[in-house]
Amino acid sequence: MSREPASCTTALTYYWRSALWLAPGEIIQPGNWGKVILAFGARHPRFYAEYLFERIRQAEFAARPSRMRAAFAFRDEAVARAFDNAGAPLLYRVQSGADGHTATVDILDRQHRRGAYLR
Repeated sequence: MSREPASCTTALTYYWRSALWLAPGEIIQPGNWGKVILAFGARHPRFYAEYLFERIRQAEFAARPSRMRAAFAFRDEAVARAFDNAGAPLLYRVQSGADGHTATVDILDRQHRRGAYLR
């Protein structure tokens, strides 16, 4: 995904949260979440949940992309703004240059964490 000026509106416009300062046109490489998780290993609070998600994906949804090699963005600006994450305080309007897989972020919501992925 590339960061676009605020005036850019297309059918493929998404909203991306980050702690990184980006210049217009800069490419957002997928896989950063996986790099962070793997760098910390078992010390990362999401390590075991992500490990479980990946094992289930490999066994039951092999055609779906791995979260460890993905980039995450929101379709709706209001939802992106409401996603309170101190580790990603900046909000960018981005344009996707490729078709992607769309999935819900409900599993990231605290009230849905237990078992939501497995249902």
